[in-house]
Amino acid sequence: ASAYRLMGDVLVVDGQVSKAIGSLQAGLQISADAADHINECSAHQALGAAQLWLSNLEHSDAHFVSCIALSTLSNQIEQLGHATAGRGRVAIVIGRFDDGLDFLADGKRMLEACGDRWGVAKIMFEEAEVAMLRQRAGWKRGMEDASNLLTRTIPRYQSQQDDLMVARARAQAWVFRVTARQAIELRSRMLEGETLGDTMRQLSWEALQEGKSVLQAIAAVGDKLTRTEVLLKVAEMQMLGMRSPEIVMATIDDLETVFKLNASPRGIAKAHLLRASALIFKRQYLPARLEAEAAARRLNEAQMHQGVDVANCQWTLAITKRL
Repeated sequence: ASAYRLMGDVLVVDGQVSKAIGSLQAGLQISADAADHINECSAHQALGAAQLWLSNLEHSDAHFVSCIALSTLSNQIEQLGHATAGRGRVAIVIGRFDDGLDFLADGKRMLEACGDRWGVAKIMFEEAEVAMLRQRAGWKRGMEDASNLLTRTIPRYQSQQDDLMVARARAQAWVFRVTARQAIELRSRMLEGETLGDTMRQLSWEALQEGKSVLQAIAAVGDKLTRTEVLLKVAEMQMLGMRSPEIVMATIDDLETVFKLNASPRGIAKAHLLRASALIFKRQYLPARLEAEAAARRLNEAQMHQGVDVANCQWTLAITKRL
């Protein structure tokens, strides 16, 4: 069971999430047959996260539910916290924000009790994202706090000489920090009299300078999944800084590789929406509309009819139609 789990984890890091499912399920079956509740619980948690990434939301939620039942039985509070937060993520993706926030809050309390700073920081950022969508106060500070908390985990991984976790923590903290700065510094700099164009270019330059070293560190440890997440934010920053459309499109093509490899509808939809935004910047409105429509089809394939991704898609499609 442990060997199958290790194989699954290696495949996930390599960006082969679809292949990882088979290894993780094999490990799960062995653990279940042996009544090994601890490893069975861990396997359900890993499968829930993998299925969520692949947009298989019903399967993901079912694994998290199983993990919650087993972790309660075996008193594994940390696993219980992660699985509860996992159910929150599924709920938020499909647009059940109130339920999702309740799950996230419960999961965060458990992880705080276990001293899991990484897990807490991730939930803090996700809560802030929902608050931003709902235009609630405090979301900007929430994102900064999440980034700062995650950054404080790095020395521990460095002392353990865990290069993979150091690179992951740096990358995740960078994504959190850049997302917060987009909103916080953009407003403050404009209040100080900078023009919108100058502000956008400066923010982009600062983010991309740090982003280069983050990508290099991730490449060094071979974490393709985290690299894809970083590239999503890099593409946004390139557009913000008004980089050439060719550079932006090359970044989008790069990040889309892992999504296509795993046939992830949600991931491919994100790439289509980024491409639509880049085409809008180029004033190519008809091609942009076609990209937004392709994103809508992908989300429909995943039976995603509400939620953050659907809202972003509808907003982009509305802009292209208006233009």
